[in-house]
Amino acid sequence: MLKRIIPASLDWPRAVTHHAFAALNTAAVADGAFIHLPAGTQLERPVQLVFVSGVEGRATLSAPRILVVAEASSKATIIEQHVGAGGASFSCPVAEIVLAENAAVEHITVQEEHLTASQLAVRQVKLAKYSRYS
Repeated sequence: MLKRIIPASLDWPRAVTHHAFAALNTAAVADGAFIHLPAGTQLERPVQLVFVSGVEGRATLSAPRILVVAEASSKATIIEQHVGAGGASFSCPVAEIVLAENAAVEHITVQEEHLTASQLAVRQVKLAKYSRYS
């Protein structure tokens, strides 16, 4: 079933080999989310993803991976929230978003990490005819 949902056109290996931070994420990924919106699905409330990084007194690396597949005429708001638990951390999230015809995804990123944290995010979005990503 997963092979049917995840489009072959996503081309994961190409994305990873053509972007250094996506490659870093792939090497270190230990967390993530998969959101599938079947055709015609219209979510009334947002989906919130919360990723926590950092441990007091120890440097950490966080590399979450998000895959969103929005089929035709689906609509959703996704809130991607990064929270720091304290201490120095480096976060390298990758979001891969595929929208079919007339799909709409609003993607909101909230960073509430520690002052000593750094984040470099990668977004790969594939849009079909009349789809909308913001």
